[in-house]
Amino acid sequence: LLSFGVGIIVLLGVPILTLASMIFIITIPVGMIIIALYFIMMYVAKIYIGILLGNFLLKRQLDNEESFYFPLIVGMIVISIVSSLPYLDFFISYFISILGMGGVVIYLYSLCKERI
Repeated sequence: LLSFGVGIIVLLGVPILTLASMIFIITIPVGMIIIALYFIMMYVAKIYIGILLGNFLLKRQLDNEESFYFPLIVGMIVISIVSSLPYLDFFISYFISILGMGGVVIYLYSLCKERI
């Protein structure tokens, strides 16, 4: 639930922040960099959810030191099958992006918090 809330904030807040930064000429490059990082994070979010879904379906623990390639493949196959359903593909992809972006932001925040 926390991941969903953070994901909605990131999904809606970053484009608004980028548009606000495009007002001044000097911050246009920063806005372009933020947009590029935003699209990269959207792609990584689907990979993140694919790993989580694969671990869930294979009944593996997340703290396990085993390879994550097989859960990634299983999760991405399930995501691609579910995302190809007609009339639901947009909503499912949007939901996966929200959860994934929230999870990635929470993970990055925890990494930064540990370093401080």
